[in-house]
Amino acid sequence: MDISMSNIRQVAFFFVTMSSAQAFSAQWDASASVITMIEYSDNVEQTERGEEDLILSLTPGFGLTGKGKRADLNLRYDVRGQHYVGNTKDHEFFHNFLGRFDYRAIPNRLNFNAEVVVEQELEDLSRGLIPDYVTGSDNLITVGRYRLGMDYLQPLANYGQLSFLAGVFLTDESGGNQDTKGYDFQIAGQDGSEFKQGLWNFSYSQGYQKPNDAEYSFTQLADATLGYGLNQHLALMMNFFWEENDIQESVRQENLDSASWGPGLRFSPSDRTSFEINYNFSLKETNEDYWGGKLSWVPTSRTSLKASYGKRFFGDAYDVQFNHRIKRLSNTLTYQESIESYSTEVYNASTNNTGSLICPAGPVLDLTQCEFSNEVNPDVAPDKQVITFYTPPPAVGDELYLSKAANWSSTLRTGKSTYTLNLFYTQRLYFTEVKDEDDYGLNFNWGIKIGRKTGLQLGAQWRELEESLNDSGFVSDETEQRYNINLNHKLSARSFMVLGYLYTERDGSTSDYDENRLQLSYQVVY
Repeated sequence: MDISMSNIRQVAFFFVTMSSAQAFSAQWDASASVITMIEYSDNVEQTERGEEDLILSLTPGFGLTGKGKRADLNLRYDVRGQHYVGNTKDHEFFHNFLGRFDYRAIPNRLNFNAEVVVEQELEDLSRGLIPDYVTGSDNLITVGRYRLGMDYLQPLANYGQLSFLAGVFLTDESGGNQDTKGYDFQIAGQDGSEFKQGLWNFSYSQGYQKPNDAEYSFTQLADATLGYGLNQHLALMMNFFWEENDIQESVRQENLDSASWGPGLRFSPSDRTSFEINYNFSLKETNEDYWGGKLSWVPTSRTSLKASYGKRFFGDAYDVQFNHRIKRLSNTLTYQESIESYSTEVYNASTNNTGSLICPAGPVLDLTQCEFSNEVNPDVAPDKQVITFYTPPPAVGDELYLSKAANWSSTLRTGKSTYTLNLFYTQRLYFTEVKDEDDYGLNFNWGIKIGRKTGLQLGAQWRELEESLNDSGFVSDETEQRYNINLNHKLSARSFMVLGYLYTERDGSTSDYDENRLQLSYQVVY
């Protein structure tokens, strides 16, 4: 399937900017902000010898939201301009844009959406693991992401429901040729009668991505379950699974397909908990016969645990999703295995908007000004943003890989303090290059009010990337860590100043350096 990149861009921009008649009759809310900052760095070029400089920056921003009966529009644009007083680098400008339009054509039945995101991402992880506008600006590249999607839900009287989701996407690298385009869709059905005799569910999904002229991936997955309820707690099951993966230019195993079927037994002690064990007969040579299982536990609307084990073309396959939200605490734990590229990994992370903090737009320099939310996808004003913690993506590129990713994020608010912690680990097994990556690290922040208008924030970031080349045995290890402390003072209801210190240390196969930085900023929101 050939997808026109210009058409995706044009249609996405049209829906986001023009919206619809319903959006123009919506309730509008607008906001503007300005951030001025003075920064001193004793190693602005990230070298062992170090070179100091003074950096002046100005970041104006504008936000707009519209909420109508059937349509919602959310726009945010920020531009950062910076000047190096010592002329160690040229003047620089960075543009960030977020636009999303949602249209409920048939409420609770048919929805359309469009999204445009323009932001800076890391170009080469061997030169930096944590994005930095000042000392790492030459390792940032502007990336545009465009997506059009729709979802449809069809009830089947009292017997179940059908759902259909589809989308096309484009990731466009400014100044490069690493543009990824693709599409995905899924159709699924589920019986609504549960253990009243017969039960069934099925799903079929298809995904295509083409990161360059020579490479592409085409993935198809299907699974189905038929069951008969012996009583309200016990049911006999029959499971079916099938997948085919076509990856052009793959240097890994040739057979990327798997299929199986087998009987199972499901036990449900309550309508919120179920256990399933099954035995599966493999129909492909990629796996032998195996035992599998599933667990579903949803005790409340704010707590859920779903886990499964089976086998796919790469062997053992696990999936875990845990969410727990109460008044002042949020925890999310996930583990997933899938075929990804830079484009799809970034998109999947951005759609899982499980953040618990709603903060002022711009750099998060004061956690005490953030609001705690226990909603999964909270709506925010144009001068706000949802802070989402997820695994950092790889460098901007066009490679395809098998991703095995674990992520745990936690947010806690107690009295005057706010804590955030994110731990991540991702293993990337590349199909189109003979290399593997182990990417792991943490992000921790603690904000505390030390006065009526004054707050203190401490932060730590650490990321390590181990890369191995399978044909030569070469292994590289890059580590980067960053520590910061900020003193924040609120001048008025919409303005505050921040005095901060930042220390960065890098230890790797390609470069070793450390940097000390002082920062003074003023932010006002209109």
